[in-house]
Amino acid sequence: MRITAMLLCVSLVGVCGCRTPEQEGVDHIAELIESIEFELPVELEQTCVLPPEGTSPFVAKFVIENAPPLRPTAPDFPFDNAPPNAVLFSTASGEGMGTYLGRFAFSEGYYGIPGFRIVGDIEFRAQNGDELHATELSQAGPTIPPPFPNATFTGQFTFAGGTGRFDGARGTASVSAQQLGGEPLPGMPPNIPGSTAVVLCGWIDLEGDESGRDD
Repeated sequence: MRITAMLLCVSLVGVCGCRTPEQEGVDHIAELIESIEFELPVELEQTCVLPPEGTSPFVAKFVIENAPPLRPTAPDFPFDNAPPNAVLFSTASGEGMGTYLGRFAFSEGYYGIPGFRIVGDIEFRAQNGDELHATELSQAGPTIPPPFPNATFTGQFTFAGGTGRFDGARGTASVSAQQLGGEPLPGMPPNIPGSTAVVLCGWIDLEGDESGRDD
């Protein structure tokens, strides 16, 4: 797993090549990602930043399977929450591991919008039943159209509460994802597969909770 730190170090300590607290913090995040005992079938490059003061790092790895999409012409297309320019709707489910969650189940309902972008509503469910809720805004790239069937996606998850220990949770995480090849989904352009590997790296604020994992 290659971790790239995006930090602006302008202090004399940073210029002289000595290790700064910021660099040590980034190394700690990289160690957290490496410590997640969930093997991905591909190596993903992930850009991480230090969490804001008073918050904690959040990292996760998971693999999802995408369901065949619905077009707006489908009789059961969910228009109620759809963006006005939605071109498809699909769901995704999978499992993984992350800080604060331990092993979790992942589920999402998402819309595809022009520009190979995705907007979605997400649920992470820990093994004890607690849920962490989030929204997604991601985009395929860096080339358009993406190089299917192994396109990469980048974007952001925004945490928005949940249940149990995640009640009132807030935070963000950057997304690094790659399609895993395989059979194309019905109703999609050729060579778009149904499975995707994902790494998240960001921060979370859980008031009164200083632990990093859910056993």
